[in-house]
Amino acid sequence: MKSEQSLLKPYSKESFDKAIKEYREAIGDENVFVNADQIEPYLKTYLPIDETLYAPSGALSVTSVEQIQAVLKICNKYKIPVWPISTGRNFGYGAALPAIGGQLLLDLRKMNRIINIDEELGTALVEPGVTYQQLYDHLQDNNIPLNLCVPGPGPLVGPVGQALIRGEGYTAYAEQVTSICGLEVIMADGKVLRTGLGGIETSSARTWQCNKYGYGPYLDGIFTQSNFGVVSKMGLWLMPKPAHCEVFSVVYPEFSDLDKVVNLGRNLKINDVVRSPILLGPTAVGMALGGIPRSVIKKPGEGHLSLEDIKKFSRENKQPAVSATSALHGTKEQIAANFKYIEDAIAGTGGVLIHGQYLEQALPPTLVKHFNHAFNGIPDLQEFALLNWKGGGGLIWFAPICPAVGSEATKQITLMEALSEEFKFDFIDAFFLNGRSMVHLFNLFYDRNNAEETQRAYAFYDKAQRVFAEAGYGVYRSNPAFMKSTATVYGEAQSHVNKKIKQALDPNFIISPGMSGITP
Repeated sequence: MKSEQSLLKPYSKESFDKAIKEYREAIGDENVFVNADQIEPYLKTYLPIDETLYAPSGALSVTSVEQIQAVLKICNKYKIPVWPISTGRNFGYGAALPAIGGQLLLDLRKMNRIINIDEELGTALVEPGVTYQQLYDHLQDNNIPLNLCVPGPGPLVGPVGQALIRGEGYTAYAEQVTSICGLEVIMADGKVLRTGLGGIETSSARTWQCNKYGYGPYLDGIFTQSNFGVVSKMGLWLMPKPAHCEVFSVVYPEFSDLDKVVNLGRNLKINDVVRSPILLGPTAVGMALGGIPRSVIKKPGEGHLSLEDIKKFSRENKQPAVSATSALHGTKEQIAANFKYIEDAIAGTGGVLIHGQYLEQALPPTLVKHFNHAFNGIPDLQEFALLNWKGGGGLIWFAPICPAVGSEATKQITLMEALSEEFKFDFIDAFFLNGRSMVHLFNLFYDRNNAEETQRAYAFYDKAQRVFAEAGYGVYRSNPAFMKSTATVYGEAQSHVNKKIKQALDPNFIISPGMSGITP
């Protein structure tokens, strides 16, 4: 378990103490945390790393743009870097930990205003600390007919962090980054940048969140998965509340039918029959997500759960081996027509369409409830049931991108199965299909209290990234322990350009050094 600690330019204790004094004067003594007991809550992670190697030197809690500007001014003065967090709950990918230890966390959770909701245009303007639960409650309390696109840990996380990290959700706006429309960014020198039409202050209230581009280079994208500035406000497109939503699954009897499932999903997505993402996976994924004990398939203590074990369980219990789950939105007539399209598409392939009361009979009640919540934009905590699958508090997500082609999915499954067997971890695998590509999500569960297992989990990720890169695949998100090595997968030219942009915008590297592998 390595750290990029050495990449951080050292600063003296004298400089740090002077800076802390000035931070206290700028944002208030009660908002500066440097004691161990104050920092400890930020260290919680599910990753197979030694948190002390990535521990921040403290945390600064801010409530306004002016306070961010004041903090950055002091950071530049003493060359002390900060790592901004919105809610600090980047579960499975590092939570609040910086990529390089010794930084101060810039905690934006208290910046939690819902500044504007435009019901006509379906837009929102929010601060980084706003959570999905807060935004959902606001829509409900004010009878605003707009839907959110919530991710798995929905109530606890927020749309700003989720969109900036390019995370996924469950509705038609699943790729959250595509819903960004207008950012307010505090640059390292303290200047306030409003992207797109936000630069025209007199008209920004009406046009800023309804057109992404404005005039000149499109800048919103460079502030996602980057360390080029501190986002203090984000425009967000919200989905009009549909008349109806109906969850469905298409199930197949054999795991070898995976190629049919993938090709069907691509057909449904690129033809706009299904607008939400399609969750593809074997039996065990649904069981873990639904809170069904691992012991139902194999008792704890009998070794890891292989793909063959899952196939055997499916056959013996007459369970579908692989399924595609999503939802249809619209009028009853639209939904009926789209179900007819799906039935025609699977005719003769061995697939079975399940929805309505039949879905409730086929899936665990907890899973049906969760899917109904997720595809309707209602935050819930059901996906935390995943952590009960094995126990021990360890979870790391390895998430390469896969073309939405059956043969490509089969190739990736073969690679993942070999890794699962080599490192002896349960094969809990899924795909999130968004059209022409899928996020291939391997859920690596392990016991953080077991040192040997923790080291094995780290070694799995390290080798998996190399194996998939050699096969031409890269992950879409990384975590503090692997951000630098992930960046190398994407080539020297990209790293060079990213660093040049960083040097131009933040020459002292005071904002998030190490983010996405962009280092001094």
